[in-house]
Amino acid sequence: MKNKLFLICCLLLGSWQTISAGTFPVRERININRDWRYQENDPSGTDSILHYTRLKPYLLPCANDFFIFGDKHLRPGGNPGSDVAYVKPGFDDSGWRQLHLPHDWAIEGPFNIDYEGATGKLPYWGVRWYRKKLDIP
Repeated sequence: MKNKLFLICCLLLGSWQTISAGTFPVRERININRDWRYQENDPSGTDSILHYTRLKPYLLPCANDFFIFGDKHLRPGGNPGSDVAYVKPGFDDSGWRQLHLPHDWAIEGPFNIDYEGATGKLPYWGVRWYRKKLDIP
C-alpha cells in the first residue's frame, strides 16, 4: 500500500522518469550548528565602514513589503562591507576560536555588579563575528 501511494504521489509530481530510471532524489539533513568560528571586534582598518548610518540605505529596502502607502526605498548599488577582510571567501579564520552553536557570547564576559540589570550584569555589547564554511554540492 505504501509503495502504491508513493507511486501515485510521484506521478502527480511529475517524477515518473526518476522512478523508472531506478534513481530517487537524494535529500540530506545537515546540522550546521557545529564547527563555527568566533572572533571579537572588527578587523583593523574597518573604521566606520560597518556603521549603521552607512548601512541604513541598504537595510531600509528590506521593509518595502510592509509599506502600503508612500514611497518605497531603493537599494543603492554595490555590496556594503565587501572590502572587510572577515567577509571575503578566502579569509583565513583558522586563528579564530572554534565553537558550536547556540553560543551566548555575553555569558563568557566578566560578571560586573555595576552593569545594568537588563544585561544580567554581563557585557551584552560590542561587536562579535561568526563564520561558517558550508560545502554545498
